[in-house]
Amino acid sequence: MLKLSKDQIEQIKNKANYQDLMIHKTSNQSPFSRFVAVSAHIWKCLSKARMHNPAQETVLYVTVDFRSRLKPPLPGRYFGNAVLPVPARAIAGDLQSRPPSYASSKIKEAIENVTDEYVRSYLVCMKDMPEVSSSRHFHTVGCPQGLCFGNPNLLITSWGGLDVYKVNF
Repeated sequence: MLKLSKDQIEQIKNKANYQDLMIHKTSNQSPFSRFVAVSAHIWKCLSKARMHNPAQETVLYVTVDFRSRLKPPLPGRYFGNAVLPVPARAIAGDLQSRPPSYASSKIKEAIENVTDEYVRSYLVCMKDMPEVSSSRHFHTVGCPQGLCFGNPNLLITSWGGLDVYKVNF
């Protein structure tokens, strides 16, 4: 478990946004969120800790709530899962050599690509799959180094917006 103080999270966020500060100001882009900045930091650190080959592709999956991205959006009273894993891709060497804003921009771009069309395409694809266990991305079967060593993939999810206190059965 990784424990970060509020100050540490703000430092990570500020460091990720520092490189792109002028871009955000001149293009009216919003700065990287805490979730994106911390996810990028973890992705970069884990890639280093797992000793990835610098030429190796690594994929960070973030779960995106698509309720409001559908047209029309799901009704507010909808009760059920409406999330999907979205891949952010990078080369391990680029994660290590480039500033934190690089990984953050890859994650932000992946999240922003989740549109109504993207979600509906994903749902059609999943509906047509006879067996969904093949859609799992985190296997290390056959990895001679052992569990997770060299595994280039990672899944990060945020439950910050999941309001469990309003659930009423």
